[in-house]
Amino acid sequence: MFETLMKPGSYRVDYFKDQVAGTKQALGFYACGEIPSQTAYSRTARHNLLAGLIVIQHHFGISNLVAIYLDVHSANHATRPAFDQMKRDLCAGLFKRAFVFSGCTLLDGQDILKDLAGFYGEIDGFELITFKNGVCITLPPNEETRVDLKAVMAPCLNQ
Repeated sequence: MFETLMKPGSYRVDYFKDQVAGTKQALGFYACGEIPSQTAYSRTARHNLLAGLIVIQHHFGISNLVAIYLDVHSANHATRPAFDQMKRDLCAGLFKRAFVFSGCTLLDGQDILKDLAGFYGEIDGFELITFKNGVCITLPPNEETRVDLKAVMAPCLNQ
């Protein structure tokens, strides 16, 4: 895993718990972070990954974790292949709950926000769970929540 954190543009997807996949309890976890120039590794991605695992263990149970998706990007590598794989796995029904430790790491641009909001409409029963200010926030896929999602994530987009 550490090698992934050291290379801009890298990603990693790990799968666990085949017996939980496709159940109501199944959970996918997405983390990402930037690797600044002149830095050995992405501290942000590492922090989001480790802190997110602690939250999952405490709030959801680590036994419900089906997959971890990790993207490490930089100004030169803005693509998110792990995020794209997470969306494919959601479509395939691997899980119906996606956890993102910090909404700011995922929704750091208008294009990503539009992509996620549009994706909500494609998946029935999909929940986005994020952790903000010490509280888990669940954002189910409906018109009312899409507005709330934009409001909740707006401070992240303005940073």
